[in-house]
Amino acid sequence: MTRINTACNSVPKPDSVLFGELAIAAGLVGQPVAVCYSESTATVDCELWKYFSEFARPSNVLHVHSQKDVTTLRKAVGHWRLIIVHAPRLLNTVAWIVQSHESGTSARPTIFSRSVPDSVDDVPVPLLVLRSTADESSSIICWLMTGRPLRTVLPDELPTNGVAFDPVLNPVTVPSDLPSGCGPAMLRNCKLLVALLAG
Repeated sequence: MTRINTACNSVPKPDSVLFGELAIAAGLVGQPVAVCYSESTATVDCELWKYFSEFARPSNVLHVHSQKDVTTLRKAVGHWRLIIVHAPRLLNTVAWIVQSHESGTSARPTIFSRSVPDSVDDVPVPLLVLRSTADESSSIICWLMTGRPLRTVLPDELPTNGVAFDPVLNPVTVPSDLPSGCGPAMLRNCKLLVALLAG
């Protein structure tokens, strides 16, 4: 009997997708994160952006190609759940706007990009760089080919049930014995962990 290869039918959601979903959820509870998808193809990233746009709802997604889009962002930072920065030179500007935004609502958008800044310390929001390996790329492609099932979509309203980072987890996010001379990388990593836990 001939068998058809169905290896892709049982592929779990790839880590890159799970981290992206967590980052968007973190922004929803006021913990903005920037996620840089690095070393993958434009075709794969485009399909991921489509998926994440569905997840965050297309009307809540801003694509930043030019300074005009940055102006749109400045006018309504709290409206957006996801900002996809296509122009590498605008990533830092967008991150500063998001991080500096204070409003009556706690939600702030998550930032996605394909470019990695020269210095991650120049980006004021916690930055997660996801470098695509051959295995991760294969996993994403198989997952996309199976129809990338969208199990949940974020709610229209902000969470009203008190979803936030639980202070009980503070010992997990701050090392008990900080090394002398710990610098910005330690702060960035701790903030990133808090954001993903909150998401």
